[in-house]
Amino acid sequence: ANVVLKCLGELGETAVMEYKVRGASVVSAPLNQAKNSAVLAQPRTIQRWIYTKSLLKTMKKKAHVQLERFCNNDPDTDKFDYKAAVAAETITEFDDAFVAPLYGFQDVWDYYEKTSSGNFLQSIAVPTHIVNAKDDPFFDSNVWPIEQSVEYGGKAPVKMIRTDHGGHVGFMFHQTDDHHNHQQLSWISLESGRFLSHVHERQQQV
Repeated sequence: ANVVLKCLGELGETAVMEYKVRGASVVSAPLNQAKNSAVLAQPRTIQRWIYTKSLLKTMKKKAHVQLERFCNNDPDTDKFDYKAAVAAETITEFDDAFVAPLYGFQDVWDYYEKTSSGNFLQSIAVPTHIVNAKDDPFFDSNVWPIEQSVEYGGKAPVKMIRTDHGGHVGFMFHQTDDHHNHQQLSWISLESGRFLSHVHERQQQV
């Protein structure tokens, strides 16, 4: 979600004119990486014990692969701080030691500022649909910028929906009353599909 929104914001009208993008729908967009990082770093929380621990394990393996393939397996490489990366206890610490220097950012805060999708919403030039949940355990619940629709100064309608519940890319309990093959249909799938169908229909009318 973050990559899609950031890409569309960077492309601006080029997304329409050159790449023929007509619309986009994303779920659980991390609009402010810096503030979200504080949520993930809180001690004695389910985020820290389950998500952060699991993700860090995967990320550290990638750092080791990077060291072996491109740094002659030298733990003192100047491309990134390998020792700090493998010792990191939070995602922010890992990003500061590995991701930021590897991709040319000054530090982790420079990385978060320049890659957070919330900073690119005003430049998006195609109809865009963002669905987040207030109870997403990985995001700061206070982060929810004003809708970037045309009436608020944006270049195109950016519809932002935030449900009370849904968690992170879950919406497990958001079910419809319709049934297909005797199975309940996911609300988020239908909501995203409804938006994209609307964009398609509008394009057919142009």
